[in-house]
Amino acid sequence: LSVGSALSKMYPSQDMFDVVLCNPPFYEAENKRSPPTRPEKLLAHFESSATIVDFARAAKNALRENDANASAFFIYDARHTDRLLKSMPLAGTYTSTS
Repeated sequence: LSVGSALSKMYPSQDMFDVVLCNPPFYEAENKRSPPTRPEKLLAHFESSATIVDFARAAKNALRENDANASAFFIYDARHTDRLLKSMPLAGTYTSTS
């Protein structure tokens, strides 16, 4: 079950929110880093069933459409900001770094 489809089931009527806050995992599943031993930390830090693009798409779908003030905020490791910003166009989102 993807994040986007899970969100669709939770909120069938999309474009409902002015603000969306996301805290997606910031390491790709195939990262060479040693995974944490605690399962909850593994899920929080490493992608498993959803990618950063899935999270960005789900955030976009939850925001009010055609509302210039609607915003999505991501809690993300600063070392991986480039990856986060590259994922936004893939999810069909507009990004602003200002």
